[in-house]
Amino acid sequence: MLSLISLRAVALLLHGCLAVGLPTSFAADKARGIRENASASAAEPAVANQWIRLPLDGPLTSVAAASGVILAGGGYWGGCSGCTNPPGGLFRSVDGGISWTDVFPGLGTDAVAFAPSNHSVAYASRPGPGLSVWKSADAGITWSPTTLTGNPVRILKVDRSSALGVWAGGASGLFHSSDGGATWAKVLDQTVTALEVSSDPQTVYAGVRFSLSGYSFVLRTRDGGATWTQIRQGGGSTVMTALATEFANPYRVVATTTFYCPSGLPPCTGSALYSSQDGGDTWLQRTVSSRNFSLGTPWLVSAPGTFYVASLQTLAHSEDGGSTWSNLNVTTPGTDIGYFEPYDFAVDQSDSSKVYVLNPVGLFVLRAEPALLSMGHGRFEARLTWRTSSGGGHGAGTLLTNDTGAFSFFTPNNLDLAIKVLDGRPSNGHFWVFGAALTDVEYDLEITDTTNGAVWRHHNPQGTLASYADTSAF
Repeated sequence: MLSLISLRAVALLLHGCLAVGLPTSFAADKARGIRENASASAAEPAVANQWIRLPLDGPLTSVAAASGVILAGGGYWGGCSGCTNPPGGLFRSVDGGISWTDVFPGLGTDAVAFAPSNHSVAYASRPGPGLSVWKSADAGITWSPTTLTGNPVRILKVDRSSALGVWAGGASGLFHSSDGGATWAKVLDQTVTALEVSSDPQTVYAGVRFSLSGYSFVLRTRDGGATWTQIRQGGGSTVMTALATEFANPYRVVATTTFYCPSGLPPCTGSALYSSQDGGDTWLQRTVSSRNFSLGTPWLVSAPGTFYVASLQTLAHSEDGGSTWSNLNVTTPGTDIGYFEPYDFAVDQSDSSKVYVLNPVGLFVLRAEPALLSMGHGRFEARLTWRTSSGGGHGAGTLLTNDTGAFSFFTPNNLDLAIKVLDGRPSNGHFWVFGAALTDVEYDLEITDTTNGAVWRHHNPQGTLASYADTSAF
């Protein structure tokens, strides 16, 4: 029996699975996960480092957001006797995900993308006879077909500088249009599992695979798809799952891989992340310090100055071109988002701190704030700034237990301050704050009770190494 990871890899490789149905047991598990969580918390605005489930029933397969509009594509899971939710559709929200309108009923929407240069323009791919890529000129309200039909498309990317340049990849290869979908040219024959259009629209990276048992590669074009160069080869069971480039530097590339695992051939783990600083000529494997990162299928997105990677129970970011990665201190009230791995992953193009993820449970959103330490199931938010004679910065928070965390000042693997917010109300009616310093650097710590806005502050002077306690902090 295939593992969850291998099933996802098959879905990436064989786009048609989404159109005609994955194995019944997997589809039923997906539907059951949605139904069991139907009573999850009502939608809220995106909050710092907390996954909030938005009230949109699945199955869902794709998401994109820009200029106050969210588009979420519904999946078409054929052969699922236990599925009670209507399949397919393309859902649109203009109130942060609180309410939704199905603007494109029918079969599934496997991919959706806004044009970075013009958020009124969006593209969507739909499976089924005669259907492939559709276009909207009014931010997803109405849709019309492009001339690309009959080719399954799992990935859509739009040029960052022109809404007319669009790339569509899937099991039938890679197609490119430079006129907004009026005409298309096939530029690759191989199955496309990952795709990235850099800030230079002539430079595009594609993860391809020749067959389920064949080798995978990363290909690069620097002439808009006319010619391609192989720049990385994976193993025989490796699938390239995602590619991303730095917003301002097309030569900084990050790639993620996972394994396709045939039945009875363990292990079915081993996802990895690689980065290149020279446009893919050389690569180094990078470490994501999460015990579950290698167990899932990783997804990548880039935002100005930042890369994000999501995998099983993992959300990490890099601010140095993909060389080093830090886990975000993320909490999940109500629903365990990490139980299933992501199906899609997106950053709001108008607010790069707002992150969306899809999994079989539903659609989730958070506001990524790397410097935030969130404790007490998200009730208490701690922020820290530090200073030395040569400069300063924000502390990076790491959650250790529900009520305890730590801040790193200089490097992620060097903890400088431990903090605990303890519920002491049974004793004296207050929450207690404890701090244990591992440095004598000057810093200011601020903890906010998000239920009422109350703020507790502590200043540590330069040269002071001290611990402290306040049993009436909140």
